[in-house]
Amino acid sequence: ADLETIQHNNQLLDAAFFRPYIVAALANAGRTGAPGPLAALAADPQVAAAVGRLGAWDLSTPTGIPQGYDPGDDPAMLPAPSPAEVANSVAATLYAVWRSQFVGGVIDATLAKVGLAAHVPDDEHALRALKELLAGFPNNHGYGHSGLFFFEGAGPGLPTPEDSRDLLILQCVRLALDQLAGGAFADAFPTPRNLNSLRWGRLHRIVFQHLLGGPFDIPGAGDFGDLAPKLPGVAKAGGFETIDAASFGIRVTGENDFMFGSGPARRFIGELVPGTIDAHEIIPGGESGVVGSPLRANQLGAWLTDSYHQLLITSEQVRENTAKVTHYLP
Repeated sequence: ADLETIQHNNQLLDAAFFRPYIVAALANAGRTGAPGPLAALAADPQVAAAVGRLGAWDLSTPTGIPQGYDPGDDPAMLPAPSPAEVANSVAATLYAVWRSQFVGGVIDATLAKVGLAAHVPDDEHALRALKELLAGFPNNHGYGHSGLFFFEGAGPGLPTPEDSRDLLILQCVRLALDQLAGGAFADAFPTPRNLNSLRWGRLHRIVFQHLLGGPFDIPGAGDFGDLAPKLPGVAKAGGFETIDAASFGIRVTGENDFMFGSGPARRFIGELVPGTIDAHEIIPGGESGVVGSPLRANQLGAWLTDSYHQLLITSEQVRENTAKVTHYLP
């Protein structure tokens, strides 16, 4: 696959739906005569800067750090991130934390008010509910099929349901910025008020956990190292429900809630050509399970960067396998 396709596979596609509402909320908040709470958020320079970054984002999820593994990188010599990768990385961080705040403020908070805190929907269904509420706003004005108004979290006394919606959207931007500046993210972001420091790779990390744990894990003894003592794992592009599976839960409270531990166990591309198969494959590790073996994780770097290695399939192997298939055909 070409690099553009691979990068698309690491986009946060749900942001294509939600981002226009964030950008529109800031524009509405800045209009003449906007209610005071909305106008105050429009005048908040950090909120405006964060929404501006989301508006310029291409939905990709580069790590944005020199230690991060991104599509197309040379895993043996990781390059410094480009300015565009840094910008998109920061936007991915802002969006992921905003999404968590928005789910909590719209879905979870509303259900908690009516005694249903223990019955909030899972991540996938929570996002579906948010999409339905926003897409149907011209008709339902923020009310669900249950008759509950889901945007009361913004506070009472606003002139219209649309104002409540926009206020809650922007409040969640402000809350996301405050959350990123809090102690739960202190190791990932020592200077969080500088938006440029909010690199996605500081949060989105993978650990391959072995059943025996300890040195058998990756990162573990040798092979790959943790990003930092309190930030375990290897930084990689991707995110919640990206095509190139790299998912974590969308409700997050701290810097280690963005980690994941699974993905495609084997990527394979095969093309039938005369006399053989043009085959490329990669696995997230290596062919050996022995700690210290050079084959223990020799393919992981390529897996992390969405690369492949060519499989050598001889014409004799093709003939042998064709004969086996033919033997079992009726």
